[in-house]
Amino acid sequence: MPKIDLQQVHIKLQLKKRTPVTCMEFQVPLHANIMISLRGSVITLLVSFFNVTECLTMTSEVVTLHRGRGISLNYSAQASDITDSVLACSCMCISKPCCLTAIFDEFNSTCVMYDVGVHRHEVDKEDSVIIQRQWDQGIVHHRWADPIPNKRIQGRNTFTVTTPSFAQCQEICFWNPYTNAVEYKASKNECRCQSSSHLMISPVEFDDQDGVMYSHLFCAAH
Repeated sequence: MPKIDLQQVHIKLQLKKRTPVTCMEFQVPLHANIMISLRGSVITLLVSFFNVTECLTMTSEVVTLHRGRGISLNYSAQASDITDSVLACSCMCISKPCCLTAIFDEFNSTCVMYDVGVHRHEVDKEDSVIIQRQWDQGIVHHRWADPIPNKRIQGRNTFTVTTPSFAQCQEICFWNPYTNAVEYKASKNECRCQSSSHLMISPVEFDDQDGVMYSHLFCAAH
């Protein structure tokens, strides 16, 4: 049976018991309904033509796939493992409290997981799939690091809004998808949500700016 291009299928994975997510390889025909018994859990697979894959666990979480995309990022992975399906890699990421993004390498059968969003670090890459967790589910264990005064990041701004305080700026950016850092200029009440933290970029991109308060997200569950 030929493998399915998962950009063309819509998969719902529902665990009926609270057991650890278990990953496995499988192939199913389109429009198939299959019941699989696995370690006391019943997994229902509903397959039809769509452009996104959903992996619904007890938290009804959605995972979005970007086929033919990889990342260019100088940042240490949270974890990596060998697996032979994009669904298995998705489940691995969901099972880790800090995982926001996973990269599934179809050629090497590897799943590499990161505790950051990779917006603006994506590149075209054959045999690679970017797996993005639902932001409001994946971000729950992340926290803001202690602020660094008079620092900013060049050219990574994704969203700007006016807020009366740094704390409110952090709150807004925390829930803004793919934010990894925040900057606040008190003299203008200017809040900037950043797609990259200083840990994800070249040091020359993290420069001085008077009157700006900077902070980045980190996962407290490590």
